[in-house]
Amino acid sequence: MEFLVADAERMYTVNGRLQHLSYWSYKILARSFLESYQNPPLLNSNRAAQNFSKGSGYVDFCTWHRYSEFEWLAAQVELEFPGMLFPPIPSKETDGTVDKFTELLTSVKENNSTTRENPLVKKRMRHLQLTFNAIAQLHELHESPLLKAFVTLDELSWCAFREEREKKMKTSILTIFKAKGLSIIAKLRSFRESSNHDYTLDSPLDSVATRQSDLGELLNTCFAQVEYINKYCISEWRHWSDVNKLRGSIQGSPMPWTACYGGHHVQHSKHPGLEGVVREINNDAAVVEWNGQGGKLSKVPLDELNYPSSGISDPAIFALQELASQVESYFMYLSRSSGVAVLRDVEDLLWFLSSYANRCVRVIRRFREMRSEVRYLTRVVEKKASVEQFEQLERLKQILSKGTSRFMEQYNNFYRCFMRNSLMEVAHKFGRVITVIMSDDQWNERLSVAKTMLTLSLPLLPEEREEIFAEDASKRDSSPMKQVNGLEG
Repeated sequence: MEFLVADAERMYTVNGRLQHLSYWSYKILARSFLESYQNPPLLNSNRAAQNFSKGSGYVDFCTWHRYSEFEWLAAQVELEFPGMLFPPIPSKETDGTVDKFTELLTSVKENNSTTRENPLVKKRMRHLQLTFNAIAQLHELHESPLLKAFVTLDELSWCAFREEREKKMKTSILTIFKAKGLSIIAKLRSFRESSNHDYTLDSPLDSVATRQSDLGELLNTCFAQVEYINKYCISEWRHWSDVNKLRGSIQGSPMPWTACYGGHHVQHSKHPGLEGVVREINNDAAVVEWNGQGGKLSKVPLDELNYPSSGISDPAIFALQELASQVESYFMYLSRSSGVAVLRDVEDLLWFLSSYANRCVRVIRRFREMRSEVRYLTRVVEKKASVEQFEQLERLKQILSKGTSRFMEQYNNFYRCFMRNSLMEVAHKFGRVITVIMSDDQWNERLSVAKTMLTLSLPLLPEEREEIFAEDASKRDSSPMKQVNGLEG
């Protein structure tokens, strides 16, 4: 079978009734080549199936499901097929609740009603696609009425199927209390025994649990690192528009004398086109080397100096800002390149594989709990055998035996191969990403551009000092502007 999570749509009604909070419904396309799927409707239904189309040897189905129905399917599969390694589904996030209430408080319902501008829904669609990719390889599940109903029935038929199934599974409150009570007692006894005795690996399941627990922890660490790279280095690269706005607001404005140091870029307040670099500060005046004047110097009062046209006087800050702009430009290029676009797929795969490994551990943990319940019920039956307790014990033994066999079969024949191939895919895709990131031939040029913007604060040479102060003494009665005008001439 083949599956495709094709689209998502914000919904406001359930069975024709308006809802206060909207929800997202996901479009699932399923193609089956199995003989049992070739003549819809596959299950007993009073409605004629219209959500399918036949091809040459296959049938395509189209269904829509909300997120809670995926959760319901996973829970039902766990009950009907103990030990089955059903793939993980995306976990609920607080962003989903925020999205619902945000949409409720907005007056325009059309806004954000598609997946185009909703990153949460697009991410969930990608994760659901990974789930269905694994389901496509769980052949035992394909003939289950659960999956057939989920991927072939339209909305009304699906609701009827779900209601009927839930009615059949209802039991008396007393039976539920008894089962829960026995389970709690078994867990407490198991906890007491494990606290009094060191736990040893006594079955293949325990060694599998240890390996998968370590694998899940490692994959989760890798996922967190890739998520960080994707979020802060690629998807959300820093914008420097605020810095540019700040630069624009102080361009040509008076520079406080406390902000003027050697090496800073300045502009003459009376001649805005005249800019230069401060070579030295002498009391309330600055010795400035003006640009385009052949290295000539002049002494200018500090109160006649403005910020330059760039808006940044400190050369180190100017170079840093230019370097940051280069970095921003580089990451913008990376975020749009085809190679780094694969980084998102790597992040999704690492999430899925780490969740799958943890799901494997949870299944084994459930088997441990069932073994504790079996041991407890065995002691109870040996002391005082009742028909109900004996039947419950036998039923639990059968579930444990079938579940363990199913788990080991799927683990050896499906899960290990699936994880190995998926990890190879992760390594291949991440290799492509690193190749793109590290293959920028112009990176050294970008660094050199920023370095050239640094103007060193060179001290005045003795001959320069004598010349500038001799000129200042000879023209003590002249205004600094005459010196500037002389330089301009």
